Amino acid sequence: DRPEQQLLTLRPPDRVRTNVQQEYPPSNTTILAFVNSGYWPWVEHLLNNVAALGLSQHLLVVAEDRPCFNTLRQRGVRAQLAAGDGGSGGKLLPYNSKAYKSLVHQMPRQVLRLLRSGQAVFLLDADVTLLANPLEYLAPTGYDLYVQDDFREVGARINGGFFFARPTPGAQQVFEDMLAYIDEHPDIYNQPAFNWALRRNRHRLRIKVFDPLYFVNGLTMFQRNAVSKMRVIPVAVHHNWAEPQAYKLRRAVESGLLAQRPYLDSLLMNFSRSVYGQARGPTPGPYRYDWP
Repeated sequence: DRPEQQLLTLRPPDRVRTNVQQEYPPSNTTILAFVNSGYWPWVEHLLNNVAALGLSQHLLVVAEDRPCFNTLRQRGVRAQLAAGDGGSGGKLLPYNSKAYKSLVHQMPRQVLRLLRSGQAVFLLDADVTLLANPLEYLAPTGYDLYVQDDFREVGARINGGFFFARPTPGAQQVFEDMLAYIDEHPDIYNQPAFNWALRRNRHRLRIKVFDPLYFVNGLTMFQRNAVSKMRVIPVAVHHNWAEPQAYKLRRAVESGLLAQRPYLDSLLMNFSRSVYGQARGPTPGPYRYDWP
């Protein structure tokens, strides 16, 4: 076999092979994303990536600006216009801008609405690359939330843009508390508010932290080079820990992780060719997660 073919056979050794659909039926799961046309390359990536995995019918996209919303609807994407229409005119939203906060603060309200309707929610930032169907890696063991460790300070350690929430009372309470906290602290970012709500409810929740080698953040993937060092194909790569946007986009292209066509085979091959033989930097130490 060619090296790329060998690499493509590697999958998480602890994958639980169960009838996932019994616990998470596709009709009961919404993949939720929030977008803005100022980040259109990532929007295209999101649509191609989800289509490559055959999950487009589960996607619900909330657009911050009307040009983005109109384009999505013209392309047959299930889309909603964000409440109030942020009025950015499709420009890039600076991280600390009012329009940015207006967009991201709608996340807990949308998630809570779906959970209350009985839907499970997979929140997917547009700057995440999926190399396999993530729902197949969720073991039906009764967890309320599956979350990604961002390796930041305790108050913002769990990523607020990539998680899976089941429609349980515990998960609903997290987003109810998050909304109340945002109302009291309107200048706060989503991630600290999400972490605050998780800590507040930690004794009543069952939380599963994704394996950081297979659900990888930008620090582990690009700064620590753990994936190339271990020669694995992750399930998901989150392109965070990167600014500005132009650098993040270029890094995704160079690593073969930008879905420019809706085909999984080409995405996997581009990534495997990019990462194979390019291990650099130290291997991370043993992973240990202590819930704060």
